[in-house]
This record gives sequence, C-alpha cells and structure tokens, in this order.
Amino acid sequence: MELRENGYLIINGKKINENKNRGSHYGFWIQYNNEEYYFKTGTIYELYTELFYEEIAKILKIPTVSYDLAKIANHNGVICKNFNSTREKVTTMLEILTVFYEEVICNNQEIFQLEMMIENTFNLEDIWMSLDYYYRNHPQKEKIVQQLMDQIVTYFIFQLLSFNSDFHFENLIILGTEVPRLSPNFDYGSCGLVNIENNDYNFFLSVTPFKMVKKTTAKDIIEEFITLSDKQYTKKLKEYASKIQQISILEIFKNIEKKINTTISQEIKQYLSLDYKKKILQVINIINKYFKEREYNLRLTIPKESIK
Repeated sequence: MELRENGYLIINGKKINENKNRGSHYGFWIQYNNEEYYFKTGTIYELYTELFYEEIAKILKIPTVSYDLAKIANHNGVICKNFNSTREKVTTMLEILTVFYEEVICNNQEIFQLEMMIENTFNLEDIWMSLDYYYRNHPQKEKIVQQLMDQIVTYFIFQLLSFNSDFHFENLIILGTEVPRLSPNFDYGSCGLVNIENNDYNFFLSVTPFKMVKKTTAKDIIEEFITLSDKQYTKKLKEYASKIQQISILEIFKNIEKKINTTISQEIKQYLSLDYKKKILQVINIINKYFKEREYNLRLTIPKESIK
C-alpha cells in the first residue's frame, strides 16, 4: 500500500544517478518498485502545474508522461516513469538540428556557437528541413518525416494552448531508428506563464526563423502559425482551443485530488485556474478574427458575377 504525506508519495527508492543539468531544478533517476523513475524538485506551484497540464494533455489525447507528487528524503517534487524502459536509441532535436546546421548551414562552426544559434532561431521550419536531411537515407524518409512533423506540430499547438514559456529543443526527443517517433510530452512546470499580448515571457519555439530579428509575443506566433500552416493544423488548433474552453476545471482538480489522495488548497487552485480560460478565449478570438478577415479578403478578390 502506498504511503503519502500531504499528497506526496513517500519514496525510499535507490538513486541511480543525478541529472542536475536537466532544467533549472535538482533532479535524479531512481529505482522504485523495480522500475526507473525521474524525480525533480520545484516550487509547490510548479509541481501542481505539472499535474494540471498533464490532465489537459490527456483530455486532448496528446501522449504524455504521468506525474505524481513525491517526497524523497527532505526533497518535495514530482516523479514520472521512464518512457524509454526498453532502451531504444534516443535522439534529441538538438542533435538533429546540430547535424543540419553544422553540415548544411554553417560549415563546421563551434558546437557552442551552433547551440546558441539554434536556441535563438528554434523554429518549425528548420525542424522540418533538419529532419528531412537527417533521415535522407532512410528507405521510408517521406513517411517518417511527415509523421514526426505531425507529432511535433501537435505538441507545438499544445504548448501554445498551455502558454508554456519553456518549450525548447531538449523537450523534443525521438525514440527508435527503424520507426522513429516522438516521446510522450513532458515538462509542464512553466505552463500558464505566457501573457498573450506582451513579451514578458517567450516561447522558445517559433514557426519560422525570425526570432533573431525581433522579440515575439505569443499573439505574433499564433497569428503566424495560422497564416502559414496547412489547413489541417489550423483546424487542430481551433478544435483544441474550443475543447479546452469547454473543459471543467473543477473536474481536473477532482482527478488530481483522486490521484494524490488529498485536497488541493484554494491558493493552488486559484493560481492554476486564474485567467486560463480567459487566455484560451483570447486565442479563439485571434483565430476567428483571422478567418473572418481571410474570408472578407477572399470576397474582395472574387468577381461579383461569380457570386450570383
């Protein structure tokens, strides 16, 4: 039977190794119940944010790791099970982008310079080209690149709608070689922080490589995405936003409370839900405004005779 204290699972697992470089908080791998888990610390708000946006991802049917509150020694944090327990080959998006930039764009610049350049221009356009180059000798290249991009764009849409200020290339991990696929989505601690209209916070990932030229707001990125993307992706953005608008925040809290077997404080609930639906409504308004303007502009270009 599991033992909890104020919602935190009490764990006496064996530490496998420390991984202090992953993110801004202390974390490490542990062996628990004969399986590997990753444990990371954070503020109480960040820990509950991980649980909250996991629930949003599940409602949207987006593959996600499962988080739980956990306490190890004197550290409070969250744990999630290792999604690569079968030890498939792991390739990070940083590796793929580095190969593309080094061999195609920059002619063997220093790795540090490449990482800085990638971080400053991290965008969907370059990801597509880098995947196309990286898998150029794979017998099913076109199919693989299309499937990976579909998954990445889906994750990108989720980051837009979860207002994540820290979605970066280390959060895109590809598993396997013969049939490569994206790992489940993870790392939600910085979700809910982005303000639509100003640039106090910024997405790391944009649509095209224009971040170096100007600092962009979430509104800029959303507008660019629906302007440049295929219809299937703009439709998915609209469907996800509408679905989130209909979500019962109270049901999400009930699901979390059932998992951790304790009541969430009103302070935490207020922090997680404050302005969230309002931000989603702003996204929906941006989408609707765009489609209305596009329909109006289309009518202007159609001869009157064809309307009759």
